[in-house]
Amino acid sequence: MSDPNDQVVWAGDGRADYADDLAEGAAVRHQVWAPAVALMIVGGIGIVGGLVGIGVGLGVLLDLTPVRISDSSMMAGLLSVFSAVAVAWGAVIVLGARRMTRCRNRDLATTAALFSILAGAMYVVSPVVVPIGIWAMYVLTRPEVKAEFNRVRQSVRASHE
Repeated sequence: MSDPNDQVVWAGDGRADYADDLAEGAAVRHQVWAPAVALMIVGGIGIVGGLVGIGVGLGVLLDLTPVRISDSSMMAGLLSVFSAVAVAWGAVIVLGARRMTRCRNRDLATTAALFSILAGAMYVVSPVVVPIGIWAMYVLTRPEVKAEFNRVRQSVRASHE
């Protein structure tokens, strides 16, 4: 027979702060999951596009393509440089989005959202990418999301002490 003093603690019932914190954290992680995954996709596409651009630029520079354009070396060099920047930009977006899914490093997650907005504004993908960045930024500015990032940061610091 069970002891009547053993009570099941349900999240949100106010009987145990720990259970309430877990329920709150799960709800916040659910809120940040979708925009974070969307940012990962955006960043991944940026990385792949940048790698393709680097390959094309190097192919033109090394005369591996049938393209014969006057001043092609200048264009190919610029394409390679901008594509390398796109790879780095995409990597920051992916890393920030991964941190966002774990509610760790809000600054990097915010940077990823801003990079997404700026990348969309600079390229023709803006009808898709800019709203994703704005959505992520909106979620990151919500008070409960900020609180969860702070809670996770404090628990990580406490575990390292």
